Amino acid sequence: MTPGKRNYLLLSLFDFLYLFAWSSTMAFFVIWTTQHLGISATKTGLLYSVNAFIALLMQPFFGFISDKFGLKKRLIWLLVALLLPVGPFFIYVYAPLLVHNFWFGALLGGIYLGIIFNSGCGVIDSYIDKISRRYQFEYGRVRMWGSLGWAAAAW
Repeated sequence: MTPGKRNYLLLSLFDFLYLFAWSSTMAFFVIWTTQHLGISATKTGLLYSVNAFIALLMQPFFGFISDKFGLKKRLIWLLVALLLPVGPFFIYVYAPLLVHNFWFGALLGGIYLGIIFNSGCGVIDSYIDKISRRYQFEYGRVRMWGSLGWAAAAW
């Protein structure tokens, strides 16, 4: 197998799984916060806003890190390592904080979720684009697998 084909397959699988994880986490977020935790719809909307705002702040940070270190795989592996404990984070950290100290929970959750999902997606897409140019395969084909991962989780 050529290096280009190997990278295409691995990055397609990675993008599929990453967006599957993101979609499966966020698809049930409203149901989880309102029905399971008993948080109002207004506060749930605030959680989405905090996540988006913190992600907006984190994107330049990730851009700086990417530029400084040349978009190395280490940043991707850091995102993977941060993504792995997302389930325990929701159960043992995020849920109790949202119930007992909403604003601190929103801030901590916004930082964590903003890093691994919202800002992390830009880092991953940039890395895939860079590798696709180096090994001459289409970025859009890899991104299609990511979109299918999102759709599979939502279905």
